[in-house]
Amino acid sequence: MRKHLRRLAAILSTLALAAGLTACGQPGTSSGSAGEHYDDSLLGEAMTQEGSYTDSLGNEYRYTFHVPELRDESAEAQTVNQEIWDIFGSAAEDAIACMESGCSLAVLSVSWTTHWQGSLLSLLVQAEMDTDYTVYAAWNYDFQARERVGNGALLERLDIQPEDYLETLRRTAARYFDSNYSYTAESAAIMTELRAKTLSRDNLTEDLPLYLAEDGRLTAIVPIASPAGAEWYERPLPLDFTPVSPAQPISAACGFITAELAAGKLTVTVQDTAEARAYFDGQDVQFGTPYPVEGLYGRYDALFCGSMGPDFRPYVLLRTEEGRAECVNVAEGLQGGILCVSSPLPDVSGVKRVESGSAEETGLPTLYADTAGGKVDLADAIFAAECASLGSLWDGNWCSEAVSHENQGGGSYESLYNIFFNSDGTLTFQVSDPQAPRDTVNHFGSYTCLGVTGEGIAVYYCLYDEGDGAQQGVLALSPDWDSLKVRVLSGPELFGTARSAHVTFTRSYG
Repeated sequence: MRKHLRRLAAILSTLALAAGLTACGQPGTSSGSAGEHYDDSLLGEAMTQEGSYTDSLGNEYRYTFHVPELRDESAEAQTVNQEIWDIFGSAAEDAIACMESGCSLAVLSVSWTTHWQGSLLSLLVQAEMDTDYTVYAAWNYDFQARERVGNGALLERLDIQPEDYLETLRRTAARYFDSNYSYTAESAAIMTELRAKTLSRDNLTEDLPLYLAEDGRLTAIVPIASPAGAEWYERPLPLDFTPVSPAQPISAACGFITAELAAGKLTVTVQDTAEARAYFDGQDVQFGTPYPVEGLYGRYDALFCGSMGPDFRPYVLLRTEEGRAECVNVAEGLQGGILCVSSPLPDVSGVKRVESGSAEETGLPTLYADTAGGKVDLADAIFAAECASLGSLWDGNWCSEAVSHENQGGGSYESLYNIFFNSDGTLTFQVSDPQAPRDTVNHFGSYTCLGVTGEGIAVYYCLYDEGDGAQQGVLALSPDWDSLKVRVLSGPELFGTARSAHVTFTRSYG
């Protein structure tokens, strides 16, 4: 909570245009008896100011500043009051200083909302910015116990386990993101990056402000990455703890691949047949064992399994209640060691059903979506989601930081790594010694974006070295402009680091 409050304060401090503060109010120490009635009479305002203002440029504003405070003398109540003032009282004072100097306003209003569950107050405070941005913060305080209720205690009151909360938080954030941003072939790269940022473990944590809304529903203030305007927008999102699948299990099959969606989980099984053993010859695939699929965030009402291309290449297709389509690349996911649901397929909406068919130009097997706008061949959409449109996201040469390795006989040495992603799905991976840069080992192969999880963008790779040896696995990529954090999720340790360690890459051009 405190970490998030500091971040909110930093945002407000950056956006505020005034340098000075004025003494327009301070957190009070008034007290009120909780008694047997718990309502808004137990709160007051440390600042109340409204009016109109015209700056030196002629811009007209209507401002309203209502900074709340708890009327309780307990030490914890006063700590809450001080935190509220540090964030929102200071922001309002900055705005007043702006008006005194004729500057433009950055903060237009501060307001608050209360939600009561018996003696438990959930207080939501927000500041509206002139940049169409809203800053939120929330506090929970029990007037009967005269103590603040932290996130852990709030979850315990609701009998919610932390792991269930985090899973639901990620699912809720994904549904909001997918429902509010459209996916096209042109925007697939940026949407994938922003979705990964939104769903990352660094963003969705147990420290996000939580409160109980009027209906008692647990609500989180979630930062959502944005393609326009501010880099992030915060949204109060009611958390949906209902399962991601229909009440009754649904299943689909194609060849020796079967899939089942039940109890909020999707599994894929490779049946033990002669065809399956020949297909996965030499691969570490367990026959007859249900493999869990990661990245399952939508509400799904239909499941389909089919193949595309000249060779058997199975996909599991899921339709969301909103008519979007998502897919699971079964073959490469199993070969890499992780199955993952893709982001919504670009340029595909209003899906009524999915069916197998033959491509019009080649006659090869493909998958079609019957949509409100007509029949759509999903081959292009799947290729765009997996690699074609993602080349721009990772375009250029990615150079790693120096990675240190220990010699078995003592001492250490360092290695550098270069990764080249291409829009046709091909990949080059180089390993070199900084002391002998000409001694570089090249690996060539391909990559496929499987989907997005809390670890980042899950990317399957298959690499061949100069001796024709093959390596397969899945990497988690966390891009941030010209920086890229890479971690091995499955397969060999490409960087010779611990499985949980990230290697940071920097983009270079030319």
